[in-house]
Amino acid sequence: MQHGALASEAEPPRPLPLWATTLVLGVLLLLSLAVGYVLGSWVTAGRAQVAVPTQQPDIDSWSRRVAADPKDEQSLLGLGFAYQTAGQYADALDVYSALVQLDPASTPAYYNEGVIYAKQGKDALAEHAWWKVLGLDKTHAQAAEALGRVYQRKGQYQSLLTAVEPALAAHPEDAELEYLDGLAQEHLGNRDLATQRYRAALQYSPDLVEARTALQRLGAIQQ
Repeated sequence: MQHGALASEAEPPRPLPLWATTLVLGVLLLLSLAVGYVLGSWVTAGRAQVAVPTQQPDIDSWSRRVAADPKDEQSLLGLGFAYQTAGQYADALDVYSALVQLDPASTPAYYNEGVIYAKQGKDALAEHAWWKVLGLDKTHAQAAEALGRVYQRKGQYQSLLTAVEPALAAHPEDAELEYLDGLAQEHLGNRDLATQRYRAALQYSPDLVEARTALQRLGAIQQ
């Protein structure tokens, strides 16, 4: 035990490499406390460098899986989402396109295409992709919510109801859907039903400020 301790003390600290693990970072951080502020700053800079390439390993891993089996839908979905998360939208769209060629009913691929198009400011393409999702699964809550927000911005409240209501019937506990349905009902003149929807939204999500503000606007709760 004593010999091992001496061997450990004899090994000088090395500069922090980019691929350093969390354990090494922790050890260097402890050393920084002993040798002062300068070394502490150096370790902090090293930690920032290590944190940069967070997504690339996932892309590499999924790419290898797709190369091994180009028809594995889960691998394609994983690769597409890795590209999407990394902000490599063109690559992600290429992968999702390949996925829907294999499975025309892939709601995750269409939904994520819509998310990418929305981030790129291509609202019409995003809307089209999300309607593809609802065409395959009218109860898909995320697609319904996304379309609901699109029609809220456009002031198209009947279209908002068309998108949201089937999903709301399947997911009455979804506060976002409750709020969006209430918003459409309010603008279409159905104040009592709107009040019910807003109250349901607050029941499931008490911190949903939009629903509380809407109830105040309708005079259903005090300011």
